[in-house]
Amino acid sequence: MQEHPRLALLRDQVLSLPVDAQYRTALLESIDTYRDQILARPFYVSCGEWNDLEALQQVTLGDAMERSRP
Repeated sequence: MQEHPRLALLRDQVLSLPVDAQYRTALLESIDTYRDQILARPFYVSCGEWNDLEALQQVTLGDAMERSRP
C-alpha cells in the first residue's frame, strides 16, 4: 500500500531535520500514531496556525512529557 502523499512529505521533512536520532524516531512514530488526525487537519493553514510539522513536534513533545511524569 502506498503512503498518503501528505504523510510522505511529512516523513521527508522529519528526516531532513537536524535533530538527534531519538527525537527523529519519536517524530516518525508520531506520524503513525496520529495518522488520521494529521490527514483530518486542513492542508492549508492560516497565519499563526501550526503546519503539519509544527503540530507533529508539539504532540510528540507532549507525549514525551506525559511519559516522563511519575
